[in-house]
Amino acid sequence: MVIAAFAVLAVAGAAPAAACQWPSVATFRVGETKCSATLVHPQVIVTAAHCLEAGDTARVRFGEDFSPYEVRIDVASCFVNETYFETRSPHDDFAACVLVEPVQIPIVPIAMGCDTAALVPGAEAAIVGFGLPGSGQQFGRKHWARTVLAQDSRPDGLVAVGDAVVNGCLGDSGGPGFVRLPDGTWRTFGILVAGPDCGDGASTYALLHDRVAWLEDQSGFDLTPCHDADGVWNPGPDCLELASSPAEAIGSWDEHCARENVTRTGPCPEGLAGSEEDGGAATSTGPTDPADADGEEPRRSGADGCSIGTSPAPVSGWLFVIVIALRRGQRHRRGPGDDA
Repeated sequence: MVIAAFAVLAVAGAAPAAACQWPSVATFRVGETKCSATLVHPQVIVTAAHCLEAGDTARVRFGEDFSPYEVRIDVASCFVNETYFETRSPHDDFAACVLVEPVQIPIVPIAMGCDTAALVPGAEAAIVGFGLPGSGQQFGRKHWARTVLAQDSRPDGLVAVGDAVVNGCLGDSGGPGFVRLPDGTWRTFGILVAGPDCGDGASTYALLHDRVAWLEDQSGFDLTPCHDADGVWNPGPDCLELASSPAEAIGSWDEHCARENVTRTGPCPEGLAGSEEDGGAATSTGPTDPADADGEEPRRSGADGCSIGTSPAPVSGWLFVIVIALRRGQRHRRGPGDDA
């Protein structure tokens, strides 16, 4: 396992998140391994497969710190793409966990349909996580920074984000990347799975819209209430509103960061082109070549990604997971000295 959480270099303009900034980004622990993740449904988080190599996490945490957290909830079960452990490919590095009960925290929806037309070089993006923001720093403080997509979404379902100044750092695998659409709203486009050392180049994210069918099948929940799993616009009763301005510190954790929402009125946000029939959905197919891994501690992926933790098995990618940890069946404020 590894310690993971999204973080960027302090010199790259990364800032500690203020209360209720990017509230859907979470963190969790499996033994001594810590990762980041993101809430994509009131009861589902997504993360990297290598974050769960040592087993399921017992609970996940929301807030601005791993400890003390603001909200913690137990995990009912986790589902890992087992193909990853055969290929060690960033393409296969994804997983999901189902929470024991819904958590009422504003969610940035998965980019689907013609939302994915925004995944082009230079598109405004944000990277968020709980990793190590610089030399000598400690894991567990949520940081974030604005950056851009470095390339088009690739046929293998991956995309490069950031540059040699802003990128993921040690302990960031499994955490989310967000893209801003022309109408000003945001979407969750992927999770961090691989990359070079801090400041050495763009990070690699696995796109979520390609994995929705698998995630829904495993979790049993509809993660895209406005679209079918293949990106076709098909709004259901839960396709109502989008959380507005996740980058802004709005609300408080007492109310789980409640904020005003924007009503979703159609398949294509203003400024994005796409056919009404298929929503302009982008697709990708085919795995990448299996990544090599060296098995060192801290572990590194064959793509020179960073992760923290102890494990005898090699791991591909950076660990980046948002997750919440609450005691089974209830939410509560964390107390001093409560580390589990």
